Amino acid sequence: MITLLARPRSLVADTTVTLEEEEEHHLVVRRTAPDAAIELVDGEGARAEGRLALEGRRLLVRVLKVVQ
Repeated sequence: MITLLARPRSLVADTTVTLEEEEEHHLVVRRTAPDAAIELVDGEGARAEGRLALEGRRLLVRVLKVVQ
């Protein structure tokens, strides 16, 4: 599972998180496939489990579960 940094207070279950350009580039370089398991942390204690999604040319993370 790949761990990425998300914006503070952006982790909400059943939503989609837009990744920062650096995080998106990191996934492209690693050739991460859509639907890959992703862990997001927001730097304020929240962690989320999600799945990578492709929307046009943008990589997004569908947030499945959030733990504070």
